[in-house]
Amino acid sequence: MKVSTPMRLLRLAVLALTLSTFGCTLSMGIGLPDILDLQNGHIESLGHVSATSSKYGILSPPQFNQQMLDLAVDSALKKKGADVLLNMRITTELTNYIFPIYKIVLRVEGMAAKVTPIEPEIVRSQVL
Repeated sequence: MKVSTPMRLLRLAVLALTLSTFGCTLSMGIGLPDILDLQNGHIESLGHVSATSSKYGILSPPQFNQQMLDLAVDSALKKKGADVLLNMRITTELTNYIFPIYKIVLRVEGMAAKVTPIEPEIVRSQVL
């Protein structure tokens, strides 16, 4: 039995679609401690926030870099109008779709906060 060319293409398309729906994802994360010296500041908590940045790669997995981290952190801060992220956690997910196609997603989450400096009190001398 000979299969026609359109039928072969249809089978190939169905196979490619099936393979593209299956993927393998690897996820890793790290929590960062807060290292802030805010003796002269007031911290106002604005709530939990998260944001992501992603990148695709062909033939090799893409590397996450400082630019991806900055983009995710800036996006998270803008969502709440915050200055800092407290108790920040960074998670990366690497997904392999079909052999040569990879996607990396970098997610940051934490507590958004606004920092207001406390003005020092000026005490006037009573002696003239």
